[in-house]
Amino acid sequence: MPQPLLDSLAGQPQLEALDVKWGSYSDLNAVTSLPNLRVLTLGGARSVTDLRPLASLSKLRTLVVDGAFLVTDLTPLSSLGTLRELVYGNCSLGSDKTVEVRDFVWIRPMADLRTLQMPGSRLSGTDLSDLLTLPNLSQLNLPLRRAYKKQVFEFASRSKAFAGLARAYDEYDEMRTG
Repeated sequence: MPQPLLDSLAGQPQLEALDVKWGSYSDLNAVTSLPNLRVLTLGGARSVTDLRPLASLSKLRTLVVDGAFLVTDLTPLSSLGTLRELVYGNCSLGSDKTVEVRDFVWIRPMADLRTLQMPGSRLSGTDLSDLLTLPNLSQLNLPLRRAYKKQVFEFASRSKAFAGLARAYDEYDEMRTG
């Protein structure tokens, strides 16, 4: 999707879902005039640097942000308190490029979040404890990394989401050794 086409959506406040497959867009300001969005997919967001325009989407339930390699600040997502599903990372199979995520402090206000998927991401920090503050989180998909494997198993007894991730570690280890 070229930037002018994305910008033209600003006149469509009735939209409830928007799926941008890929494109040369970098400015997300057009979505601020889409107050009824419940589902937003930003595929191929390689030129996006700023997620602040997403903060105004108070009805958003599902957000997919794929390939936002230039984004360094995820705190604008904190205001998405109605979000139930978040997919953030590099969803391109076969790509070795990762989306950097500094920490999960920004996720604490998302009490309704049920599903968090972070494919093709690399966590700069190894502290996953902020994810324990999400009372409804039931599905967690993080890249299997040694840096936080111990913490995943430690949290598995306290969280259904971490228990599922621990099973994924066990299955991976079994596959490697079997």
